[in-house]
Amino acid sequence: DSLFAVGKADIILANINKNIITQHLDAMKEHLLPGGVLLLSGLLADDLEDIEKLALLKSLVLKRVFERNSWICIHLASQYK
Repeated sequence: DSLFAVGKADIILANINKNIITQHLDAMKEHLLPGGVLLLSGLLADDLEDIEKLALLKSLVLKRVFERNSWICIHLASQYK
């Protein structure tokens, strides 16, 4: 949580495994400005469905998924208020 001591951000990049991302997705969303971009990488293609479901529950919008050699980067955005 000390990583988020700086306040709100336009862009947050999390290059870490699925378990850590899911554990901290609320905090990441809380620190995104409206319309902010959340890039999640370090994930396997098999993680996509779980992350998509969780993002939807958190009102994050899936913009795009990049894949290379079974690794993915997910581009999410917070909604404007």
